[in-house]
Amino acid sequence: GSKLGYNAGELVPVVVSADISVVSYQEALAPTIKEVLIQQPITQHGYTITVDKIEYSKIETRLYVSVENNGTSNFYLHALNANIVQNDIEFQSISNWEADYKKIPIKIAPGTKGDGIIVFPVISDQGFNFTIDAYSEDYIEVFERYLFEIDM
Repeated sequence: GSKLGYNAGELVPVVVSADISVVSYQEALAPTIKEVLIQQPITQHGYTITVDKIEYSKIETRLYVSVENNGTSNFYLHALNANIVQNDIEFQSISNWEADYKKIPIKIAPGTKGDGIIVFPVISDQGFNFTIDAYSEDYIEVFERYLFEIDM
């Protein structure tokens, strides 16, 4: 007869990886389906907010926004109060702490710039209005909400 020794007849798979890579939250869980470059600035009193681009994914919408302070005072931006209106439906910005996206600084000093990502729920890749509140320390400067009419 036959004698089966230790591990006789067993196939043991061996996995060898030559490359280990770290992927971001965005790459792994919210990959971009569509990207649209916008480059639409609005300036009030020397304070410019620009919607740079939009990324659509299956679980969220990301607005890349930059801010430039060419005014005379500190400039404050409220990304958490930002909203999108599309087809008469309002979408509030959301916090995605897991993603650790770059956040726009709350305070932008004169002569400086900042940028980051504002996250929203999933919207369709059609036109929409994006609004965000901002103000300066110079209370004489009156600001309207920054209203971006994004056409697709």
